[in-house]
Amino acid sequence: KVYDPHEIKESYVRFIWAIIETAKGIGNKRASEIKQQKLLERIMNAKTRAELSGVCDLIAETLSSMEDETASDNLTIRRAKSMISEFYHTGVTLDEIASRLNITPEYLGTQFHKETGVTFSSYIKNFRIQKAKELLIGTSLKLYEISDRVGYSDPKYFSKVFKETTGQLPADYRKSFK
Repeated sequence: KVYDPHEIKESYVRFIWAIIETAKGIGNKRASEIKQQKLLERIMNAKTRAELSGVCDLIAETLSSMEDETASDNLTIRRAKSMISEFYHTGVTLDEIASRLNITPEYLGTQFHKETGVTFSSYIKNFRIQKAKELLIGTSLKLYEISDRVGYSDPKYFSKVFKETTGQLPADYRKSFK
C-alpha cells in the first residue's frame, strides 16, 4: 500500500510529540529544551525517509544524553508528575493527587513549587496546554473534543486559558501550522 506523504509526516509529528511528552513526564529536563517548532518544520519539509529518520535520531540522541537529572526531584514530586501525566485529561486536582500520595495538599503544593520552581496549578495548566497543542497540530479533532481530552469540560474556558497561555486562540494556533 502506498501512503500519502502528508499522513506519514503527521504520524511522525504525533510520534515525536508523544516521545517528548513522555520524557517530560518522567523528568527529563532536556525534553523541554527541544525546539518543537524547528522539529515540526524539519518533519514537514522532509523529502526522504532518511530525513524523517534523522529527526528521530536527533530526538533519541538529545534525550539519551542526559545524566541522572531527575535525582534532584524528590520521589513525591516525581510521583505527582507521573500522576499528572496519567490523569491530566480527567481534570485531576492537587487535592486528588495529594490524597493518592497520602500527604496534605498544602505540603504537596509547597514541595512541588520548591522542586519545580512553578506552582502545581501552573504546571498542570501548561501540561494540558502542551497536550492541546499536540492535538491541534496532529489531529483534526474539533476544539470541543480537544478541550475535553485535555481536562477542560468547558470549551470556551479552554479557549480563554489557551489564549492566555499562548497568545493565540486554539483555531488560530492550528491554522498557523497548516
